[in-house]
Amino acid sequence: MSSFRRLWKKWASRGDRQSPTTLAVLAWLCAGILCFVLGSFVPDGLLVWTLVWLLIAVVSILDLASLRRLGVPSLTRTLGDNWQIGVAHEVTIHVEYKGMGSLTSNRRWNRTQLDVGEPDDVLRTVSPPRCFASLAGHQAEFKALYQPARRGKIRFSPVDFAWESPLRLWRRMNRYEDPDQASHEVLVLPDLTSWRNEVLSIQRALHDDGQHVRRAAVGSAEFSYIADYAVFDNPRHINWAATARRGKLMKNVYEPERGQHVVIAIDASRYMGVRLPDGKLRLDYAVDCAAALAQTALALGDQVGILAFTDEILLKLPPGNGTKHYAEVVRQLAAVEPKPVQGGYDAVFRSLSGRFRRRSLLFVLSELEGVATDVGLLPALATFSQRHPTLFVTVADVQARAAVKTPPKSPRDAALVAAAEWVLQNREREREQLLRNGVQVIESMPGTVVVEAVREYARRKRRQGW
Repeated sequence: MSSFRRLWKKWASRGDRQSPTTLAVLAWLCAGILCFVLGSFVPDGLLVWTLVWLLIAVVSILDLASLRRLGVPSLTRTLGDNWQIGVAHEVTIHVEYKGMGSLTSNRRWNRTQLDVGEPDDVLRTVSPPRCFASLAGHQAEFKALYQPARRGKIRFSPVDFAWESPLRLWRRMNRYEDPDQASHEVLVLPDLTSWRNEVLSIQRALHDDGQHVRRAAVGSAEFSYIADYAVFDNPRHINWAATARRGKLMKNVYEPERGQHVVIAIDASRYMGVRLPDGKLRLDYAVDCAAALAQTALALGDQVGILAFTDEILLKLPPGNGTKHYAEVVRQLAAVEPKPVQGGYDAVFRSLSGRFRRRSLLFVLSELEGVATDVGLLPALATFSQRHPTLFVTVADVQARAAVKTPPKSPRDAALVAAAEWVLQNREREREQLLRNGVQVIESMPGTVVVEAVREYARRKRRQGW
């Protein structure tokens, strides 16, 4: 019995086979019951039984022959480019029959079954899930929307395509192996769209000649040109020599200093692998924040370096500029995955101190819980921040904050509120320790942490530089 079960599973898992449909099995079963009744109670029942079975057999053979006349279709799968986490992407499969049969009816196409080969653990299907459209009788296209649930490389399995005979008594399935292995994989990039509009508005403000930029353009900002003085402009920017020549108030316009170094260090240890209520990991927000910071800094002419670490260095991308460098930054960030190990800040800052001789702005994208568990973080930060301004960016504990605001209705709820308050107190204590060591802390909700980090970078760029 076990050997028969193994043979059945092996046959059922074959990618190229033909088998009777459920309708055919029911037809044979009903015919058998009918022939049994006729053979028992009707004279000449054996003859009737034989004729009925012969009729079913002939119909089944003719239906199988019509299925073979359809031939084996050719199939092409198009996955597309620029996949992003949380963004719906369309997968298109083109099917074409080259046999003698005809599939001019959309109803026939809709009876076909298609397994796109998507990995169930990393993709979510977005409605509408699937749609067949007949193109020209023998051709049709299948389209489906899929939304990646995580970053990195995801691999699609071979496509399984099943179609039925005209009378729906037989089904044939083929598995299509693409010889190009690269076509089975797509690289899911971090989120590059949810923060784009707000970040672009911050970038425009830095180049704008409006009130806020003119008032903030001091410190390490560089002189750009002379323009007419307007109401609400900073009086300290009046150019008195130009005013005397022109006979009206003139001002100096400044632009932020360009060509500085921005280093973004991303913690990929166990604390960053926690999944938040919206389904994204803490590391996902850190990667989104790194991509937004890199895009902003490169747009303003700064050089951006990337570092990802756990107890070892996972990614080290030296400072660079240009669109090609940004594309490389995004591609490298997409492959950063959390690891269930404790972070090693001490080794990271030793590596940074030996590599970055030039004064740089450092963003550490990590979690406050790691400050308490890593004894080497605070001394390393205190030493590093003396030469390089350091900002610690973290996502607020959404669940703890929500628990504190919820009135307890039972002893269990009261215990949860007490635990949440303890967590928030510990986070505040670690925050104060970082501030005492000269490290600015940016703690924000998941939906605003990216914009808050970019806004702080813009503030430093406009007012005092690094």
